[in-house]
Parts: sequence; C-alpha cells; structure tokens
Amino acid sequence: MGLYRIPIFPLHTVLFPGMLLTLRIFEPRYVEMLERCLADGEAFGVCLIRSGSEVGEAAEPFEVGTVCRIIEHTPAGDQQFLLKTVGAERFRIVRLYHDTAYLEADVEPMEDLDLDESGQLELLSLAREVSEKFFSLLESYFEDHAEDLATLASDAPTEPLPLSFWVGALLPCAEPVRQDLLEAPRCRERLELERDLISQVKPLLQPRHKVLRYRRMSVNPDSITPN
Repeated sequence: MGLYRIPIFPLHTVLFPGMLLTLRIFEPRYVEMLERCLADGEAFGVCLIRSGSEVGEAAEPFEVGTVCRIIEHTPAGDQQFLLKTVGAERFRIVRLYHDTAYLEADVEPMEDLDLDESGQLELLSLAREVSEKFFSLLESYFEDHAEDLATLASDAPTEPLPLSFWVGALLPCAEPVRQDLLEAPRCRERLELERDLISQVKPLLQPRHKVLRYRRMSVNPDSITPN
C-alpha cells in the first residue's frame, strides 16, 4: 500500500496498534471529521501533539502516528459523540494539508523492518524476557489487586510485535518516551528500549500508580478489519 490521505486528530496521547481508545468528540471541526469518516467508512489518524493544544488552533503533530478505526459511536448530547476506537497500522506523515477545518495528511504505512528477517527465535526470546520483567515489575504492586493482575495476564500478547505495542501502552512513562517506542523502526529495538525502561522505572514505581487502574485496552489484532 502506497501513499494515502486521511484526516489527522492530534492528541496528547500516543495510540499503539491494537490498543483501544475512547474519545469524546465535541469540537465542530472534529464533529465534521467524524461525520465524514462515518459517511465514507473511513478511519482517521491519531498523532501525538508536538506543540499546541487539543482544543483551538490546529496543533503541530509528530510525523509518526497510528490509524484509528471506529468500532462504536454514540451521540452524547448536542453535536457530541462518544467513540470507541482501536489502533490499526502505524503511518508516517509525508505532507500535511491545512485546507479543511481539520488537518489532513498524505501518509505512508510503517511496517517493522525485522519481522521477515532471520533471528526470529532470538526475537521470541527477547519478547519473553520483556514480558517476564514487566510482570515482575507489577507483581509487588498488585498485592491488593489480584483481579487486575489476572486481567493483565489474560490480555498479554505472546507474539513479539503485539507485545511490544501492549507493553509500550502500559509502561509508566511520559508520552514523548511512548512516542519514541512507537517510532522504533524494528520490533527488536522497541523491545530492547522497553527492557531498559522497565529497569529504570522499577525503583520509582509507587503503589496505586495509574497502571494499577488498568482497564482492558487491547483487542485481538485478528478482529481488526480494514475499511
């Protein structure tokens, strides 16, 4: 798949492939964007804001974002909607357009460069190591949250690529760090960064950190159907 054009929704949140995202749409420009997406059966792109804000004048987004597919939409008052969405494939912005009320962009798909390379057994081993370290990080903080830990365990992917996105979404780190994980060109590089981050945050993680308030936030990638 080559270049294609999609609406861009800049947010102060990094969306990873396979992760769920709930949105309230109320600004007129994004209501217009949503209505177009629903009418045409299209998705839109979510990008972390580099500068600016979510409300008001158009923000400057990072170049790498994630296609956001609409699962459910519900009216929530006068010209407001609640959306349940899921991240699909990553993309890189090639050109931004400012000729509509909301941003649009020509984007190109981003695929992890190492998924068809040799060394897949080593990649699986790295994924298991990251998974074990991540759950070790959490176990001591879930003494009174056994149900949450069980939910995490049941949702955890085992394949390297979805695991790398899932851990990236849950790690307690700043959004620019999460953006670095999203932009990593190789799954191996993303997992190695996460392994290092786990070691860095473990001494700092406090009880009742936001990761303890986990809600199911991922879906089976096989259930994501393209528009």
